[in-house]
Amino acid sequence: LLAGTLFETRRTAVKAMTCAGFFKTAERARVSIRNTKAGNFLPPGTNALIAFDFVNHGRSAAFLEGARFTPYVAKFLPEVPPLSDRAGAFQWVLSAGETKGYLEPLGLTEEQFKAWQVEKANIFVLGCVIYRDVFGQKHQEDFAVMFMPRGGENGMDTFRPVMMREYWRSRSGSEVEAL
Repeated sequence: LLAGTLFETRRTAVKAMTCAGFFKTAERARVSIRNTKAGNFLPPGTNALIAFDFVNHGRSAAFLEGARFTPYVAKFLPEVPPLSDRAGAFQWVLSAGETKGYLEPLGLTEEQFKAWQVEKANIFVLGCVIYRDVFGQKHQEDFAVMFMPRGGENGMDTFRPVMMREYWRSRSGSEVEAL
């Protein structure tokens, strides 16, 4: 009788832990970017403003801790895109369903400009946003955006952004990189 009761208690505990895990997954924050725009990266050394909207698609608040943005010029992205050590640290709360705009100044080096101009390489901005959910779990969303020149006037729409979905990835817990 005692063994049966212990077995039932253990099974009930396992079910409760499983339900709690599903609840955390369903209710947690999920942050991504959208509405990306870039100013003019030219001439080299000029800081273009990159505009991103951070969006919380989840069902609870996200506590944004920072982001990393890396300009990268090449014909193709490597399998594992490199992220710079340069990080923007900030403390924001992003409510469920909320969108918040962010501007980051990024520029091309002489070498990157030459690769773009001579080798017809592409301009990418690689990045990640790091945040915590209401359960205290740390998350990181990696992304890559390719900017194609439109020509014409200077301004926020000089380069057309193309989201590189195959480079987007989500990480949690110990997989999250330090800022």
